[in-house]
Parts: sequence; structure tokens; C-alpha cells
Amino acid sequence: MKLFDKLPENFFSPLSRKYRSIYAFSLLTLYDLLLVQKADIRKQDYVVALRNKGSELMELFSIAIDSQENGDEAVHNEDSEAENSIQFKSNYIIKELQNCGWFQIEKDAKTQVEKIYLPIYSIQMLELINKLASDASFYLPLVHQTYSELKLEDDKEDDQMFRTLCNAKHNSEELELSVTTLKHSIKVFGTKLNQVTSPNEALRQHFDSFKNEIGDKIYHPMKTYDSLGLYTQPIIQILQKWQRDDRIIQKLVNQAKFDVNYQKKSFEDITKDVLKIIQNLIDTFSNLNKEFFSIDNDNADYTEAVQKKVNFLSFSDKTMKGKIDAIINHLAEKLRMSHSDNIDQLDMIDDVTDTICVNSQVFIDPYSLNMPHDRKTADTSELLPMDDYSDFITDDAIVEFMNREVSLYSDEAIKKYYLENFKDKKELTSDEFRLDDLNDLVLYIYGIVKAAFGNYYFDIEKLEDEILYKGYIMPKYKFIRKETLK
Repeated sequence: MKLFDKLPENFFSPLSRKYRSIYAFSLLTLYDLLLVQKADIRKQDYVVALRNKGSELMELFSIAIDSQENGDEAVHNEDSEAENSIQFKSNYIIKELQNCGWFQIEKDAKTQVEKIYLPIYSIQMLELINKLASDASFYLPLVHQTYSELKLEDDKEDDQMFRTLCNAKHNSEELELSVTTLKHSIKVFGTKLNQVTSPNEALRQHFDSFKNEIGDKIYHPMKTYDSLGLYTQPIIQILQKWQRDDRIIQKLVNQAKFDVNYQKKSFEDITKDVLKIIQNLIDTFSNLNKEFFSIDNDNADYTEAVQKKVNFLSFSDKTMKGKIDAIINHLAEKLRMSHSDNIDQLDMIDDVTDTICVNSQVFIDPYSLNMPHDRKTADTSELLPMDDYSDFITDDAIVEFMNREVSLYSDEAIKKYYLENFKDKKELTSDEFRLDDLNDLVLYIYGIVKAAFGNYYFDIEKLEDEILYKGYIMPKYKFIRKETLK
């Protein structure tokens, strides 16, 4: 059966309209009622929940605009005040969701109470929406669980051996999906990094998005307490032991006979299936271990790319060429967004060209983008003679220059900067740092990056997402000095 043979024609319509966020909120509220009231969801309770939880959202909702967008005749009420009430809007939203097939409303024959009933596909979709909207997620330690169960059955050899083998097969499939999700997520964040044009955005993407959604919730659990590298080989050894032991295979086959999926199969067919399950598990865990090693490399590459991107953007070209590049990049981004916002690109380009006049009789200099324009003729006089560069540029001078530039932002320079700010204090916050010039800002950012990516002289703790300090918009961190910082 095809997907849209099950789903109503306008099932996704509420989530594609102007007020899709309000419809999404209404569906999430319905899911909460489903978890609490189970099979006894009353329509009036739903209306009350929408009124209590979404009063501010409902103020933004316009029935007339939503009806017009949906192609329906506008819903009018003689009492305009009642039409704008939360009660009226809630009933309208419930009716729209019902018409789109999200649920059915029936009146109880005895009590005359209207109750809401949801089809299977609607409940499944509400679960998905709730997962996507929720920030609370956790990683199940499937590797350790698989090892513990197999180890227990290997020691006891009781009547649950075949069931444990089936559980291991199910866990391996979940693990494959988790590892695949992890690899794709790292690649996606790496691709998004190429589109970042500011160091603040690069740091926000890494610390606020990647670290919270991928690093802390999936990557680190799979690498530490649920380590594939730690438990894969013991799992494979137990499975290989079972595979070589005819007595254990026979026991697994005898237990499989009682499974509904194997009751009609012969002893030989069941034996083949059991051996196939064991071999597939061995191959799966071997491949997962290799794949996670590849993910380690991908994560290291992404982390390095973040550092390089921050470094590059922090030292972006401040000359006239750099300013023109920034204008062109910003214009390109606006043109890209204009496709989705239906903005006339030609009008936008005309507005840009009206601000800068360039022709064969003038040239661009550092004052070209200032208003009013200061036009000058090019100086065609003969250039002054230059001495031989070898008279004043030597190898030692070049080496000295390179060493000076490298040491400007070296680990020692970062440490010195933070020591000067810490002084005798144990803790500091972002708004207590010295940020007199761009060099101070770069050293400040480098220190945060180094502390976040490894063991450093201090620990950091995020206090606020955004503060304005010394003319910079930045996250507010607390810096906790370690005993080793001397």
C-alpha cells in the first residue's frame, strides 16, 4: 500500500500554512492529552488546554487569513469580539484538524459528551512531531546491553538463549541506524560550515548546535561508556564460540522451534537460519567498529575545520578588496534567499548599482564606498626607483618576522593573556576581560576554543546565550581557573 493511500489528501495542509506553528502547537497539545487521558480525550478538555497553554499564540492567529489561504470562504460571526476570542479560534483550529483527517469527533450516546479519537497514522505522526520538537533526548547503551545479555547467556545457557540472540539482532539494527545517523550528521554540519561567514556563527553552530545535538548526545556516549571499541571484540568472541559449538547450536534450534516464526520450518532450515543470524551479527559488529573508527576521523576533521574557519574569519581581509568581497557575498546570500521570498532580483541589483558608480573615467580607492563619493584621477607619473630588496630584506629578517607573527597568537600568548585577566581570581566571566583591541578578542576566542576541545588551563561554563560587551555581541561564559594554571 502506498503512503497516500493511508493518509487523507489534506493531512499535511495545516503544517504548510502561514500559521503552521500554531497548528503544530495544537497537535503537540493533543499529544500531551493523549498520553494523560488515553482513550478518553474530551473535546472540551482539548479546547481548555489550547486556551490555557496557547493564549499568546492564539492572539496572533487570524481565522480570516487562514480561511483565505486554505481556499475556504471566510468564517464570519455576527459578534466580532466573539470571533476574535480564544474559544472561537480554538474551535476553528479543532474543526480544521478534524477536516484534514487528524482525528474524529464523536458524541457519546449516553453522556452527550464529544470525544476525540485518533487513527493509527495520526498517533504515529504525533509521536514523530513530538520527538522532533523535543530537546530532551538520550542515547540507549545498546552495545553494553548486547554484551551483558550475551555474556549472561554464555555463562548460564538457560532457555532464553535464542531470545537473547534475537534481541542482539534487533540491537545491531538499531546501532547501525545510530552510527549511520551520526556519520550523516557530522557531514551535514561540515557542509553547513562552508556557508558560515562570521566567526561568531561558526562558534554558535559548533557549541550550541553540534555539541548539544550530536557530540554530547550521540558521539561521546558511543565512544565512552557504550564504547564499540571496548565491547565489540568480546561480543564477537561469544558469537564465534556459539557458532563453533554444535551443542549450543542445537540448543538454540530447539528453543527457536517454539517461536511463531519458525514453527512450520524443518530442523535443517532452522539451523541454517540460526547460523545465518550469528554470522550476520559477527559481520555487523565488525563493520560497526570499523565505521566508528571512520567517524572518529570525520569528527576530528570537522573539529579542525571549525578551528580553521574561526581563525580565517577572525583575520578576514579588512582592506578595500575585503570589503568588496563582503558586499558581494552578502548580495549573493540575498539573491539566494530571494528565490524563496519571491523578491525581484533585478530590482535588488539595481539598488546595489545605484550606490556605486564605476566607469572607465574613475577608479576604486579606499574612499570609494564612503558618502559622498570622493573621485580622483589616477596618478600616471613615473614611479620612484626602489633599492634592491636584498639590501633591506634578508633571510634573518624574514625568519624574525615569521616568528613574531606566529608568537603573537601562540599558546604562550594565550596563556599570558588569560593570566593577566585572572590575576589572583579563581573565576571570571566574559564581561570582566580586557578587550582593548582585535588582538585581545582573538586571544579570548582562542582560549575558549582550546578549553572546549581539550584539557586546558581553565574550564568554561556557559551562562547566557548573548551579551553586549565592548561593542561585541558574544555568549557569556564563566571561566574557572584550574590549580595547574600558574
